[in-house]
Amino acid sequence: MVKQNIHLYNKFAEFYDSLYSHKDYEKEAEFIRKIADKRKTLLDAGCGTGRFLEILKKDFDCYGFDNSKEFVKIATKRLKGKIFCANLENFKPKIKTDIITCIFGTINYLLNYKDIEKFIKNCHEALNSKGILVLDIGFAKQIIDKNSRDIPKLLVGGIGKRTVARITQAQTGYYASQNDICIINDLFLVKSKKKIDFEIDQQKYLLIDILKFKGVMKKRFAVKFYDYFNHREIKDINSIKNRIYVVGIRK
Repeated sequence: MVKQNIHLYNKFAEFYDSLYSHKDYEKEAEFIRKIADKRKTLLDAGCGTGRFLEILKKDFDCYGFDNSKEFVKIATKRLKGKIFCANLENFKPKIKTDIITCIFGTINYLLNYKDIEKFIKNCHEALNSKGILVLDIGFAKQIIDKNSRDIPKLLVGGIGKRTVARITQAQTGYYASQNDICIINDLFLVKSKKKIDFEIDQQKYLLIDILKFKGVMKKRFAVKFYDYFNHREIKDINSIKNRIYVVGIRK
Protein backbone atom coordinates (compact mmCIF):
# COMPACT_ATOMS: atom_id res chain seq x y z
CA MET A 1 0.00 0.00 0.00
CA VAL A 2 1.45 3.36 -0.95
CA LYS A 3 1.92 6.46 1.17
CA GLN A 4 -1.28 8.20 0.04
CA ASN A 5 -3.51 5.70 1.89
CA ILE A 6 -1.58 5.15 5.12
CA HIS A 7 -3.17 7.77 7.36
CA LEU A 8 -6.68 6.74 6.36
CA TYR A 9 -6.14 3.02 6.84
CA ASN A 10 -4.25 3.45 10.12
CA LYS A 11 -7.07 5.55 11.55
CA PHE A 12 -9.91 3.22 10.56
CA ALA A 13 -8.10 -0.14 10.56
CA GLU A 14 -10.20 -1.60 13.36
CA PHE A 15 -13.39 -1.08 11.29
CA TYR A 16 -12.03 -2.56 8.04
CA ASP A 17 -13.32 -6.12 8.48
CA SER A 18 -16.74 -4.82 9.48
CA LEU A 19 -16.98 -2.57 6.40
CA TYR A 20 -15.96 -5.41 4.09
CA SER A 21 -17.79 -8.26 5.80
CA HIS A 22 -19.52 -8.91 2.44
CA LYS A 23 -16.25 -9.72 0.67
CA ASP A 24 -16.07 -13.36 -0.40
CA TYR A 25 -12.51 -14.26 0.62
CA GLU A 26 -13.40 -17.94 0.50
CA LYS A 27 -14.08 -17.78 -3.25
CA GLU A 28 -10.72 -16.09 -3.79
CA ALA A 29 -9.09 -18.79 -1.66
CA GLU A 30 -10.71 -21.42 -3.91
CA PHE A 31 -8.90 -19.93 -6.89
CA ILE A 32 -5.55 -20.06 -5.09
CA ARG A 33 -6.10 -23.69 -4.14
CA LYS A 34 -7.06 -24.47 -7.74
CA ILE A 35 -3.81 -23.20 -9.23
CA ALA A 36 -1.45 -24.02 -6.32
CA ASP A 37 -0.53 -27.49 -7.63
CA LYS A 38 1.30 -28.79 -4.51
CA ARG A 39 2.89 -25.43 -3.72
CA LYS A 40 2.79 -24.96 0.05
CA THR A 41 4.23 -21.60 1.15
CA LEU A 42 2.38 -18.34 0.49
CA LEU A 43 3.09 -14.64 0.97
CA ASP A 44 0.25 -12.09 0.72
CA ALA A 45 1.43 -8.65 -0.47
CA GLY A 46 -0.70 -5.89 1.04
CA CYS A 47 -2.33 -8.35 3.44
CA GLY A 48 -4.45 -5.77 5.28
CA THR A 49 -6.00 -7.23 8.42
CA GLY A 50 -4.95 -10.77 7.49
CA ARG A 51 -8.48 -12.06 6.91
CA PHE A 52 -7.52 -13.69 3.60
CA LEU A 53 -4.49 -15.36 5.18
CA GLU A 54 -6.61 -16.61 8.07
CA ILE A 55 -8.61 -18.64 5.55
CA LEU A 56 -5.58 -19.80 3.57
CA LYS A 57 -3.50 -20.90 6.56
CA LYS A 58 -5.49 -24.15 6.65
CA ASP A 59 -3.91 -25.10 3.32
CA PHE A 60 -0.60 -23.19 3.19
CA ASP A 61 2.23 -21.97 5.38
CA CYS A 62 1.25 -18.30 5.21
CA TYR A 63 3.08 -15.00 5.63
CA GLY A 64 2.10 -11.43 4.80
CA PHE A 65 3.06 -7.78 4.84
CA ASP A 66 1.36 -4.41 4.72
CA ASN A 67 2.46 -0.79 4.83
CA SER A 68 -0.13 0.12 7.48
CA LYS A 69 1.21 -0.44 11.01
CA GLU A 70 -2.34 -0.76 12.34
CA PHE A 71 -3.21 -3.42 9.76
CA VAL A 72 -0.02 -5.26 10.69
CA LYS A 73 -1.06 -5.25 14.37
CA ILE A 74 -4.45 -6.78 13.53
CA ALA A 75 -3.02 -9.32 11.07
CA THR A 76 -0.36 -10.38 13.60
CA LYS A 77 -3.11 -11.49 15.98
CA ARG A 78 -4.25 -13.90 13.27
CA LEU A 79 -0.78 -15.11 12.22
CA LYS A 80 1.69 -14.51 15.04
CA GLY A 81 5.27 -13.99 13.93
CA LYS A 82 4.41 -14.15 10.23
CA ILE A 83 3.44 -10.56 9.40
CA PHE A 84 5.85 -7.69 8.71
CA CYS A 85 5.60 -4.04 7.70
CA ALA A 86 6.76 -3.12 4.18
CA ASN A 87 5.48 -1.63 0.93
CA LEU A 88 5.10 -3.20 -2.49
CA GLU A 89 8.13 -1.48 -3.98
CA ASN A 90 10.74 -2.49 -1.42
CA PHE A 91 9.62 -5.63 0.43
CA LYS A 92 12.37 -8.19 1.11
CA PRO A 93 11.11 -11.37 2.82
CA LYS A 94 13.62 -13.38 4.85
CA ILE A 95 12.66 -16.65 3.18
CA LYS A 96 11.57 -17.57 -0.33
CA THR A 97 8.02 -18.70 -1.02
CA ASP A 98 6.04 -20.76 -3.55
CA ILE A 99 3.13 -18.34 -4.03
CA ILE A 100 2.73 -14.57 -3.77
CA THR A 101 -0.77 -13.11 -3.81
CA CYS A 102 -1.77 -9.47 -4.21
CA ILE A 103 -5.56 -9.17 -4.19
CA PHE A 104 -8.36 -6.61 -3.78
CA GLY A 105 -6.85 -4.33 -6.46
CA THR A 106 -3.82 -3.57 -4.27
CA ILE A 107 -1.56 -3.48 -7.34
CA ASN A 108 -3.53 -0.44 -8.54
CA TYR A 109 -2.13 1.63 -5.68
CA LEU A 110 1.17 1.73 -7.61
CA LEU A 111 0.67 4.79 -9.80
CA ASN A 112 3.26 4.17 -12.52
CA TYR A 113 4.83 1.25 -14.39
CA LYS A 114 8.27 1.95 -12.92
CA ASP A 115 6.96 1.08 -9.44
CA ILE A 116 5.03 -1.88 -10.86
CA GLU A 117 8.24 -3.20 -12.39
CA LYS A 118 9.99 -2.85 -9.00
CA PHE A 119 7.22 -4.88 -7.40
CA ILE A 120 7.33 -7.56 -10.10
CA LYS A 121 11.13 -7.78 -9.72
CA ASN A 122 10.81 -8.15 -5.94
CA CYS A 123 8.25 -10.92 -6.41
CA HIS A 124 10.52 -12.74 -8.85
CA GLU A 125 13.38 -12.61 -6.35
CA ALA A 126 11.15 -13.76 -3.48
CA LEU A 127 9.67 -16.77 -5.30
CA ASN A 128 11.09 -20.27 -5.49
CA SER A 129 11.68 -21.86 -8.89
CA LYS A 130 8.34 -22.28 -10.71
CA GLY A 131 6.67 -20.18 -8.03
CA ILE A 132 3.53 -18.25 -8.96
CA LEU A 133 2.42 -14.65 -8.59
CA VAL A 134 -1.35 -14.03 -8.40
CA LEU A 135 -2.59 -10.47 -9.00
CA ASP A 136 -6.14 -9.15 -8.85
CA ILE A 137 -6.41 -6.16 -11.20
CA GLY A 138 -9.06 -3.84 -9.76
CA PHE A 139 -8.92 -1.11 -12.43
CA ALA A 140 -8.04 -2.02 -16.03
CA LYS A 141 -8.35 0.13 -19.17
CA GLN A 142 -9.77 -2.75 -21.20
CA ILE A 143 -12.80 -3.29 -18.95
CA ILE A 144 -13.62 0.15 -17.53
CA ASP A 145 -16.82 1.88 -18.55
CA LYS A 146 -15.67 5.49 -18.91
CA ASN A 147 -19.24 6.69 -19.45
CA SER A 148 -20.50 5.46 -16.07
CA ARG A 149 -22.03 8.06 -13.75
CA ASP A 150 -20.82 9.50 -10.44
CA ILE A 151 -22.85 7.12 -8.28
CA PRO A 152 -21.71 7.12 -4.63
CA LYS A 153 -21.00 3.78 -2.99
CA LEU A 154 -21.98 3.30 0.66
CA LEU A 155 -20.51 0.72 3.05
CA VAL A 156 -21.74 0.45 6.64
CA GLY A 157 -20.30 -1.49 9.56
CA GLY A 158 -19.61 -1.14 13.24
CA ILE A 159 -17.99 -2.42 16.42
CA GLY A 160 -19.99 -2.55 19.62
CA LYS A 161 -21.88 0.73 20.01
CA ARG A 162 -19.86 2.48 17.33
CA THR A 163 -21.17 2.67 13.76
CA VAL A 164 -18.95 3.40 10.76
CA ALA A 165 -19.88 4.41 7.23
CA ARG A 166 -17.70 4.85 4.16
CA ILE A 167 -19.04 6.89 1.25
CA THR A 168 -16.98 6.69 -1.94
CA GLN A 169 -17.43 8.79 -5.06
CA ALA A 170 -15.22 9.59 -8.02
CA GLN A 171 -14.26 13.17 -8.71
CA THR A 172 -15.04 13.26 -12.42
CA GLY A 173 -17.01 10.15 -13.27
CA TYR A 174 -16.49 6.93 -11.33
CA TYR A 175 -14.19 5.29 -13.84
CA ALA A 176 -12.98 8.41 -15.58
CA SER A 177 -9.23 8.95 -15.48
CA GLN A 178 -6.64 11.67 -15.83
CA ASN A 179 -3.43 10.34 -17.36
CA ASP A 180 -4.62 6.83 -16.47
CA ILE A 181 -5.14 7.82 -12.82
CA CYS A 182 -8.56 7.25 -11.22
CA ILE A 183 -9.25 9.90 -8.58
CA ILE A 184 -11.72 8.80 -5.93
CA ASN A 185 -13.01 10.73 -2.91
CA ASP A 186 -13.77 9.01 0.40
CA LEU A 187 -15.77 10.17 3.41
CA PHE A 188 -15.48 8.11 6.59
CA LEU A 189 -17.96 8.68 9.43
CA VAL A 190 -17.71 7.03 12.87
CA LYS A 191 -20.65 7.54 15.24
CA SER A 192 -20.31 6.73 18.91
CA LYS A 193 -22.63 7.57 21.79
CA LYS A 194 -21.35 11.11 22.30
CA LYS A 195 -19.77 12.24 19.03
CA ILE A 196 -19.30 11.77 15.31
CA ASP A 197 -15.76 11.57 13.94
CA PHE A 198 -15.10 11.96 10.23
CA GLU A 199 -12.29 11.98 7.71
CA ILE A 200 -12.29 13.18 4.10
CA ASP A 201 -9.67 11.64 1.88
CA GLN A 202 -8.74 11.45 -1.80
CA GLN A 203 -7.26 8.26 -3.19
CA LYS A 204 -5.60 7.55 -6.51
CA TYR A 205 -5.44 4.31 -8.46
CA LEU A 206 -3.62 3.43 -11.67
CA LEU A 207 -5.88 2.42 -14.53
CA ILE A 208 -3.72 -0.48 -15.74
CA ASP A 209 -3.32 -1.25 -19.43
CA ILE A 210 -3.41 -5.07 -19.52
CA LEU A 211 -1.24 -5.27 -22.67
CA LYS A 212 1.41 -2.99 -21.20
CA PHE A 213 1.23 -4.83 -17.89
CA LYS A 214 1.72 -8.17 -19.65
CA GLY A 215 4.85 -6.74 -21.28
CA VAL A 216 6.30 -5.89 -17.86
CA MET A 217 5.41 -9.33 -16.49
CA LYS A 218 6.80 -11.31 -19.43
CA LYS A 219 10.37 -10.27 -18.63
CA ARG A 220 10.33 -12.57 -15.60
CA PHE A 221 7.13 -14.63 -15.74
CA ALA A 222 5.08 -16.79 -18.08
CA VAL A 223 1.70 -15.03 -17.94
CA LYS A 224 -1.86 -16.37 -17.85
CA PHE A 225 -5.20 -14.59 -17.39
CA TYR A 226 -8.28 -15.83 -15.54
CA ASP A 227 -11.79 -14.48 -15.16
CA TYR A 228 -12.17 -13.14 -11.62
CA PHE A 229 -15.71 -14.47 -11.22
CA ASN A 230 -15.74 -17.93 -12.81
CA HIS A 231 -11.99 -18.70 -12.57
CA ARG A 232 -11.79 -19.81 -16.21
CA GLU A 233 -8.58 -19.18 -18.12
CA ILE A 234 -8.80 -16.44 -20.76
CA LYS A 235 -6.84 -17.30 -23.91
CA ASP A 236 -7.54 -14.10 -25.85
CA ILE A 237 -6.74 -10.82 -24.08
CA ASN A 238 -9.01 -8.95 -26.47
CA SER A 239 -11.97 -10.94 -25.14
CA ILE A 240 -11.53 -9.70 -21.55
CA LYS A 241 -14.80 -8.20 -20.30
CA ASN A 242 -14.70 -8.69 -16.53
CA ARG A 243 -12.29 -8.15 -13.67
CA ILE A 244 -9.34 -10.53 -14.00
CA TYR A 245 -6.62 -12.41 -12.19
CA VAL A 246 -3.17 -12.21 -13.72
CA VAL A 247 -1.07 -15.26 -12.87
CA GLY A 248 2.67 -15.30 -13.46
CA ILE A 249 4.77 -18.48 -13.34
CA ARG A 250 8.38 -17.68 -12.42
CA LYS A 251 10.87 -18.28 -15.20
